[in-house]
Amino acid sequence: MELFITILIFIGKSIYTTIPAIGANVAPILMKKINFLNYPMDFNKTFRGQPILGDHKTFRGLFFGVVYSMVFISIQYFVYKKTNLQLTVYDFDKVNFLFLGFLMGFGVIFGDAVKSFFKRRVNIKPGSSFMPWDQLDCVLGGLLLGRIAWDYPIAYAITTIATTFILHIIIRHIAYYLGLCESRW
Repeated sequence: MELFITILIFIGKSIYTTIPAIGANVAPILMKKINFLNYPMDFNKTFRGQPILGDHKTFRGLFFGVVYSMVFISIQYFVYKKTNLQLTVYDFDKVNFLFLGFLMGFGVIFGDAVKSFFKRRVNIKPGSSFMPWDQLDCVLGGLLLGRIAWDYPIAYAITTIATTFILHIIIRHIAYYLGLCESRW
């Protein structure tokens, strides 16, 4: 029973630790009506007759993705400093949290852009399913770049990939059945 509780606590900490990356992932959607930096990251260039990323991957999304990640990690830092509760997997006393937030946010948007590049190469339209990459692109990008600032345990990476994959599927299904998106995947 003690092992089970330890595993649940670690999963909870992993999810909490990933909140800045989740914030970065939803920021482009939440900010899509703002015209600030509303210009494609691929500068409307093509590769072999196809858009490199497409006009839906904008500098606005990159900017707000990074900002959201840094805001969420700052909130986590202040919660830690006020309560002294170590709710994250990383130790705030040993990591530059703003740099980590920047890298996680940039990594999330970068991971999404890399996925979009490959989706365009195999003629998958924006918004269409690209299983399992739709579920993993952002977390992989956040983990890869976040590694520069934080030498996270491999158990965290594995737990984060698994929980993100499962949570993404659950949330997409709920959103689909509520009529908020067109695809369950």
